[in-house]
Amino acid sequence: MKRSWSTLWLLAAAPIVGGVVAVAPAGAATPAPDLSIAVQGPSAVGVGAPFTEIATVTNHGTAATPGITVSYSTGTRAISPGVPPAGIYCFPIQYGHSGRGGGVTTVGDSCNDTISGGLAPGKSVTLALTMTEGTAQTLTLAFSTAPYPAASQLNLVSHTASVGVTVIRPPAAAAPSGVAVTESGDQLNVQWTPAPATAPYISASVITVTPVGSTAPVLTAVVPGATTSGAVPGVVASTAYSVTVANNDAGGPGATSQPASFTTGPATIVPGAPTIAYYWGYAALRWVPTSSGNSVIDEYEVLATGGQTLTTYVSGSTLSAYLAPAPSDLLTVKVRAHNAAGWGPWSKPVQFVDGGN
Repeated sequence: MKRSWSTLWLLAAAPIVGGVVAVAPAGAATPAPDLSIAVQGPSAVGVGAPFTEIATVTNHGTAATPGITVSYSTGTRAISPGVPPAGIYCFPIQYGHSGRGGGVTTVGDSCNDTISGGLAPGKSVTLALTMTEGTAQTLTLAFSTAPYPAASQLNLVSHTASVGVTVIRPPAAAAPSGVAVTESGDQLNVQWTPAPATAPYISASVITVTPVGSTAPVLTAVVPGATTSGAVPGVVASTAYSVTVANNDAGGPGATSQPASFTTGPATIVPGAPTIAYYWGYAALRWVPTSSGNSVIDEYEVLATGGQTLTTYVSGSTLSAYLAPAPSDLLTVKVRAHNAAGWGPWSKPVQFVDGGN
């Protein structure tokens, strides 16, 4: 918030009573409505951790104020965002760029809330500003009151109060505990308890699901925010897994939890229908799988019907077949996949005849 030297001199010379900055114009009688503003909040917060500053405005005068605007401004992007309806509303301060590329740069935030009903003598109003700061620095948060609308409060004295908040980089998150795992379909549902000392600063958690004694793939999932549960899809049936969780914060990746062991149940989900990607010649075709269900595809069936019926079975690692029908025989061809849960649905059929499609 930009101030003139005269404004800064007035603030520096003003007495501070009970944490409230009191400012009055030199040589002027106290007007009927007279405001003060005080700010309360934490003096230190962690990078990326939300915090709230409370601005309390009090009318010390003998007449009501028709309306007040309370504003806040800083040169850093700190808002995430204002908290309506009993809070200060914020919008980014952006500078445009000229020349090739154009675009804008966000350089800070401007926030305000208008108390349009005014404030009676001796009464106070409290507004909250909740924010996060993404870099380690000291924020100077300046809150001020101003007449609203200006023409209706020419005698109103406006005050400013500032508070400094040091934003610190927290230590890397300690290892979470109590990792618990359940299964639903082809996914594992994981819960954990973050370490209390670093829990307020957690920005994301990483779940790692590692097969034990199996060639199944290692699976990971990133859970944003401070959530303490998440799901990892794609596990294979009847497979032992080791499940760990690590919390991340602005201090970097955190320590990994002790592993939780979990063995998935028998296969219950059949594969999805394959997609035939190419067909040509005497029933030469290729296909791609869609989903394997919750166990490995171990076989494909290729079925051709028309003047004759041809059936071919290939292994789960084979994605092509050749049927060799009789010449001039119009064929309808489709493919389906099999896993430990059974046969999946047929693919969309294709038709071709006598060496061509």
